[in-house]
Amino acid sequence: MEAPSLFVGLVTHEGTRFTRSRSDEGLAAATQRRIAGAIVEEEARNLWQGEDFGKAQIHDCRAAERELERQWLGYLSASTAQRLGVSARHLVSWARDVFSGDNSSLNRLLNIELSHRSLWAAALESGAPWVLILEDDGWAEDVDDFAAGVVRLMGETPAPAFVNLSHSFSPKQLHIEHLLRAGRCSWRGGRPRAILESVRPVTNTVCAVLYSAEFLQHLVSAWDAQPLYPVVPIDWKMNRILMSFYEAGSFPSHGCWFVEPGPVIQGSMRAPGKMIR
Repeated sequence: MEAPSLFVGLVTHEGTRFTRSRSDEGLAAATQRRIAGAIVEEEARNLWQGEDFGKAQIHDCRAAERELERQWLGYLSASTAQRLGVSARHLVSWARDVFSGDNSSLNRLLNIELSHRSLWAAALESGAPWVLILEDDGWAEDVDDFAAGVVRLMGETPAPAFVNLSHSFSPKQLHIEHLLRAGRCSWRGGRPRAILESVRPVTNTVCAVLYSAEFLQHLVSAWDAQPLYPVVPIDWKMNRILMSFYEAGSFPSHGCWFVEPGPVIQGSMRAPGKMIR
């Protein structure tokens, strides 16, 4: 049986408020219809079946996230003002954690991570050379533009390791403007967008990412070597692994791309728009 050209994975759950994402009007299904040989699979199960976390464990998880953010700003060579801003947020976060023992958010973080991991495994098993993972709050104003751009990206040589496709945060908000440079190729879709390369691997959330299967295999191996606890958001865990790849010299210099502005809007951060079929 011939391998698909593209594996499209949808991270969702039964209680999602973004119900359209699971329908034929959702971005995953709409993209699959526009790309020859593409297949779609969704992960809607709650895969975390462990025990609830205690208050001390919750505090450890928040502390680990704050430490990761501190390391990340050092990796980005962030300014003193940016670091001070993070310190202030950490103080507020610490005070919140002292008085909060709610573990529901940690359970949700684990389910999100395990859903991504489940789809990565299915994608690698499918034999597809490219893997597009979408979270259910991702939508596009122009699906034709999005699909055409993805097809162009899949045809690039040498291929990127992964491409950030979401418009969740601007490069300025991420403190990565100084890392980005004009890429070698142009966006094929009908809307004006730039394809930028980063001199260091960085992410703009995992809401919408196109992975090469070769890189994804490398990522999964590194991911499985990481502990589940202390729990941190998947974006921070991804950042930790990317830092280790870069520091070990195992990440290709041309490997991290950004499409700006990103064609996928993260609906949990913005008012939803009308999906084009």
